[in-house]
Amino acid sequence: MPPDDGTAAAPDPAASPSSPEQQQVVNDANNGSADSKFAGVPPLKTYVADSDADKIAALKLVADSIAQQRQAASRVLVSHPLNVAVFGIVLAIVGRWLYHDSGMHSPAF
Repeated sequence: MPPDDGTAAAPDPAASPSSPEQQQVVNDANNGSADSKFAGVPPLKTYVADSDADKIAALKLVADSIAQQRQAASRVLVSHPLNVAVFGIVLAIVGRWLYHDSGMHSPAF
């Protein structure tokens, strides 16, 4: 293992797996049938993030993923039929309450 003097380059993300067993797993995963839904997807390659720049990029990726999940969850909650029905009922009750309290049922002009 090289000494950690800060000059070591980050591992290449496009590098092939280090052991023959890992290479075989990658090959087996890529040799699926032609009708597989992942037929055109390139192989997934991972590496350990050693540099601060790699760690920051990974954390930004995780933060973006969380933001997208939050946005999707909000959209689902807002458009759920039960929530829409409850909002409609509350709106109808508030409208009826305002209509009766304001005296609008008998025009003043």
